[in-house]
Order: sequence, then C-alpha cells, then structure tokens
Amino acid sequence: MAAATCGRCGTYVCERCIGHVDPTESYCLACAPRVRSVVIPWENEELSFRRRVIDTTLLLVKEPARAYGRMAEGSAIRAVLFAVLGGLLQGVVMAFLYGALFGCMAGATALESGFGEEAGITAGLAVGMVLAAPIMTMVVSVTYVLFIFVPYHVTARALGGEGDASASLRAAAYTQVLQFVMLPFIVLQQIPLIGIMISMTMLAYVTGYIAYALYNHALGVHRLEGGPAMAAAAAPIVLAVGAFAVVFIAALALVMSMSQL
Repeated sequence: MAAATCGRCGTYVCERCIGHVDPTESYCLACAPRVRSVVIPWENEELSFRRRVIDTTLLLVKEPARAYGRMAEGSAIRAVLFAVLGGLLQGVVMAFLYGALFGCMAGATALESGFGEEAGITAGLAVGMVLAAPIMTMVVSVTYVLFIFVPYHVTARALGGEGDASASLRAAAYTQVLQFVMLPFIVLQQIPLIGIMISMTMLAYVTGYIAYALYNHALGVHRLEGGPAMAAAAAPIVLAVGAFAVVFIAALALVMSMSQL
C-alpha cells in the first residue's frame, strides 16, 4: 500500500522506500541513486543554470541544517566554482556602481574645465574599476575559501569530525552564498547617510548571524552537533580576528619604532 509519493518524479513510494535517502523526503528506488549523488541543486545538471543558482542560495540561507546535513559526496571544484560565481556577480555590481560614479565625476570635471588631466585620471579610474572589480572579487572569494577551509577542517577533525578534507572544502565554499546575500546591501550603500548606515548595520549583524549559522550547520558534513559544532564554527572567525589583531599590532609597533628613529 502506497504511503507517499516520490519527491522527484511523483510516483508512489512504499513504506520500505521512505527514508531510503533522506529521512525528511521520500524517493522511489529509481530516483534514490540520483538524489543520493546530487543533493545540492548547484550540482544537479538536470536543472537550468538559473534554477541551480537560485535554489542553492535559498536552500543554504533558509535551511542550512538540511543543506549540509544531507550533503553527499560531491565535487569540491564545483563548490569552489559556486563561490567564484558569487565573487563574479559581486564584482560586476561593484564595477557598474563605482564605474558609473567615477564616470559621472569625470563627465562633470570635463564639463567644468574641459577634458584635461584631472578628467582623464578620473575616467581612467572608472575604466580600471570596471575591468578590475570582477577579477579582484573572484580572487578574493577563492582566497577566502582557502583561508577559512584550513582552520575549519583542523578544528572539526580535532573535535571528532568524520569528514575528509574534500568535505571541509565543499562546506567552506558553500558558505560563500553570503556573497549573494550581500548584493542588495552593496547597492544600498550608494544612498548617502541613511543608506550607508542601514547597509552597514545589516552587513554587520544580519550577514554576520547568517555566516555563523552557516559555519555551524556546515559541520553537518562532519557529523558534529551541539557544543563541538559551535566551537568549530567559531574557530575560523576567532582565528581570523586573531590574525588581523596580530598583523595590526605588528604594523603599529613597526610604525612606532620607525617614528622614534
């Protein structure tokens, strides 16, 4: 007697099939192998590119525990490409906004005093921002993933995590869904005073909270829960702040020592 329908093709699923892949979803025996190997929409080649991006973003932001808890063996390269895509989109938005800003400044300078050296420099900044921003943000995305991956993996393993380095790299890469979340705030920053205050507050608290939640739930790939998961999730943030503090103090000490010469 059928107790449910397959979550993928809609056919009937018997009681023995329920929970065969995921306790929260039911799949028939024909769909189960495919769902087992592709649980993150970004890695599902049956979906269109737009659906893969949107569905993955919504899944990670709205249901991070479900996303990471059911993450099967996947491609670390594809996960990193998801982070690169987020950096590219962020770079395109920044290139458009700041390129337009410097372009308007160059136009205003040219109208006021002719297209001289000052207007040429400002126009060059506009062109440079348009060309450099996407490349810069993609490089930063990959660097950030690698920077987070190391303390994340070491801490998870030290606390008894079961996942391998590939699982840690995938988890770290998918936390970069924050780059998609930050896009509206980047646009909001262009509004003087109120827009800047609102966007900075939202970036500091909302994205910070989502980031910690993502890092926490990402430990699902290591089968860590509770206190160990919270400690491992906080480790990359604490280490990043600590590293920044060390660099800042060292730079400050260097400046002070040079000023005394």
